[in-house]
Amino acid sequence: MYLDISQDSFDLPLSTGPGVDKELGQRLEAVLFPDRATVFAILDGGRVPGLPEKLVAQGVLHVCLFSGDMAEDAGEAAPWLAQMQPDTPLLRQMFCDVPDDAAGVHGLMRAGAGIVIRSGLDMDTLRRHLRRFLRVEDSTGRTYFFRFWEPDAAAVYFRAIAPRADVAHRWMYPRDAAPLEAIVIPTWLDGVGLTQVCPGPVPDQTPELRGAFALAAEETDALRDLQWRRDKAQLAERLARTFPDAVDALADELPAVVSAMVDRMVGLGFWRRDMLFTFCAWAVHYGPDVLDSDPDGLIAAALARPDPVEDRFADVSARMKVLERDYLAREATLG
Repeated sequence: MYLDISQDSFDLPLSTGPGVDKELGQRLEAVLFPDRATVFAILDGGRVPGLPEKLVAQGVLHVCLFSGDMAEDAGEAAPWLAQMQPDTPLLRQMFCDVPDDAAGVHGLMRAGAGIVIRSGLDMDTLRRHLRRFLRVEDSTGRTYFFRFWEPDAAAVYFRAIAPRADVAHRWMYPRDAAPLEAIVIPTWLDGVGLTQVCPGPVPDQTPELRGAFALAAEETDALRDLQWRRDKAQLAERLARTFPDAVDALADELPAVVSAMVDRMVGLGFWRRDMLFTFCAWAVHYGPDVLDSDPDGLIAAALARPDPVEDRFADVSARMKVLERDYLAREATLG
């Protein structure tokens, strides 16, 4: 492996609110500031409301990663490179979480505000290095915009490239400059904690650093799988907001119920999110086997037909109304 990757919970997320100590804590500060006074953070303006204004108000040296038309088109959603100190409020907020704090007033960890980079480079040199990764080609040659500062995506991506000497070297060893010391990623989806990415063993032969920056098929698959898991998590969160009592009754089983139902329905051709939400809502209210509970087998027959998904969904919905009235409600009462 050409990247040294470690993960620890670090008792995250940090607490916040009135009366709470607003320091990073000894362990986290030791990771972020082991031997220097500042670190850099890449913050996503789309996930931190009013980010440029907050950076100015907190006296943080910052610069947009984008330039020209790209910066103008992104507007407030652009990513910003910022130089942080241990007492910078925004830095601590990256590791805090407050439920139902949609505006990110107190905590930004759940929102995936960004990542931290330990480096002795000056801001201009680091920005120039990072901008080389903004556009990426996939294995088919198509070009994409790469949001590598999204924390959960960054953790998945760097694990995927760890065996690739050329790509790992390209990330951690800027041209004609000192290597990056570490990329520190506050993760949420795959477990709340901190992932640290450091340079690993230097290859015997320094890899060629020229040419287009590209994603291998394995890396694309890893990021696609992350998005799939993220979609399921968002669906589960929506169900919890919409049906709090029914979801509370499931306790910790909701993710598994959602995942199983979504996998089954997608396998039958149902990709639309509104349809998947409805299927999962039935599972939440009537159990994960609800679609197999039709005593006459009409739902199974409708799902198996080679008709358009809209027609099949309409037939299943109509049948569910009958079952909810005549069968499922009675079963729930008897149960």
